[in-house]
Amino acid sequence: MRAPAVLVLVMIVACGGAGSVQLDPAMPDDVEMLAADVVALVRQTLPARTACLEGLRIESDRDLTDRARYLPDDGTVVVRVPATAPRLTASLVHEIGHHLDAVCVDVETRAAFAAAQGTDPEAEWGSAGAGEDTLAELFAAAVVEVVTGDPDLPRQVGVTDAAVELVAGWGHGSSTP
Repeated sequence: MRAPAVLVLVMIVACGGAGSVQLDPAMPDDVEMLAADVVALVRQTLPARTACLEGLRIESDRDLTDRARYLPDDGTVVVRVPATAPRLTASLVHEIGHHLDAVCVDVETRAAFAAAQGTDPEAEWGSAGAGEDTLAELFAAAVVEVVTGDPDLPRQVGVTDAAVELVAGWGHGSSTP
């Protein structure tokens, strides 16, 4: 039996205490466990950006019209359930990518990412959900590829190898060119 939601939010704390993430205890147990695993995977594959997860909240919603959504005003990722574990994983990582972008990506990193995509470094970045071809969506898609390491995931939005490499380096603390 689950503890009442009013008592506690499950907190996952990274090594050193940086980057707490709140998992809504109202989520189904299997989704809560998957979300915790996804957060741990993000921390492992993007270790220099662990502090960027600070304040992130993950929730589920059976009535969500999209597969997932990032709400930047309060740093919340919402995923639609039910879904398969691979679909939930990719959706969670993609939306966490938007969170990382919102709280940690600076102007120089955005310009370098745009250049790695073969786009004008001064092109408009866009925002989460603004369309698959915006740089913001491409960045989140690159985060999915870096974090999951799954070569079978289709590059639906045309992320370049150079952009994936840039995100991987950024996740490990590399400075941008």
